[in-house]
Amino acid sequence: MRYRGFQIVARGRSLIAERPLPEENAIYKIAGKTLAELHEKIDWWVFERDMGS
Repeated sequence: MRYRGFQIVARGRSLIAERPLPEENAIYKIAGKTLAELHEKIDWWVFERDMGS
């Protein structure tokens, strides 16, 4: 499943969202227990990145 550029996969009891960051030569990872929690964390990450924080 994909959401806002993140690939979401289940690992054990957690959900992991991964997004490559080519400009930093890295992969950004966010973990959550539920899909709703993960979506909220991703939304905040996208918001903060767009605002330049």
